[in-house]
Amino acid sequence: MTIKLDETEKQPAAAPDICLTNVYRAHSDDLVETADERRLFSVGGTTGIGAGVASDEDGDGVPIIDLAQPAEVVEEELWKAANDVGFFNVNHGIPQEVIDGMFEQSITFFDQTVSEKKEQCPFDRALNSGYEFKEQIRPSSGRPDQKESYHISPRAGAMDDRWPTKPTTLRGFAETAMIPEAHQLSMRILSSLERRGCTHLEPGTLEQAITLWGEHSRSCLRILRYPPMTVEENEEMQVPGNVHWRAAPHTDFSCLSLLFQREGEEGLECRANPRSAVGSG
Repeated sequence: MTIKLDETEKQPAAAPDICLTNVYRAHSDDLVETADERRLFSVGGTTGIGAGVASDEDGDGVPIIDLAQPAEVVEEELWKAANDVGFFNVNHGIPQEVIDGMFEQSITFFDQTVSEKKEQCPFDRALNSGYEFKEQIRPSSGRPDQKESYHISPRAGAMDDRWPTKPTTLRGFAETAMIPEAHQLSMRILSSLERRGCTHLEPGTLEQAITLWGEHSRSCLRILRYPPMTVEENEEMQVPGNVHWRAAPHTDFSCLSLLFQREGEEGLECRANPRSAVGSG
């Protein structure tokens, strides 16, 4: 699961983005999804998966699913959206003050110098925790994403000496509010998908496998920010031959990604699922 809070300003722009990821998968440098990114997006290009905008079979865009409907209806609609479109909106039920509060925590954290953030929260790639600045390179682009991120991995020992001292409240808010609320929603959605698409599994298998703060937990709350660009930097990026991505085209190959974006803000682009008849049509 991935939970993202995506805040994008109108300018070339600063944008905190918070993301919680619960991952239940094998660890390998040869993941199918990594190969797909290279295949579906030619390096630096916009072909393949980028050719179509995510939409349902009626062309109505990303579907909205009401989780208050009868369970069998929710299961069918989630399954169809996940397969045909790859994206869906839900009435998540997480209190707005939790979402707004996490945005405020992230803004305070990112409003420090890069050196201050690195000193407080050194990044450990093996643990997927800590702070990194313009270091993630997508297979689709071959170039670093122009963003900074702080990874909070709720796994035993993963956050030792990686919590920020500013704001002092970020740790408590993440541990007691955002992470548990998002995890609960994720389990609700995954349980519905499990009943529809994983009939060979014992009910509750995914929920038992995806835990928080255990030795083998693979969740991650990520807060991201796309720093402002100067006019000169923006002009340089538009020179023919220069390729620039805030976040290059990619697939999220965790079990589930949840993304929160504040109303009135833009930036996220959802592409059609190339493996479905809807996405390839």
